Amino acid sequence: MHSDTLLVLILILAFPEFLQAIWSAGIIRYVVNFVTRYVIYYGCSGESYSEEYPAVTLPI
Repeated sequence: MHSDTLLVLILILAFPEFLQAIWSAGIIRYVVNFVTRYVIYYGCSGESYSEEYPAVTLPI
């Protein structure tokens, strides 16, 4: 299996776990801005948390 394919599979398989983890933490919605690279997480009590993330370059 090509390493790029393996990376994509790992990311896909990890996504359900990510969703379960943020749901368990009280996050009910999140917004991702791919241009400015930030995420805002919204909690069930109206709170929010934002974070920036670094650019990622995947090998082609």
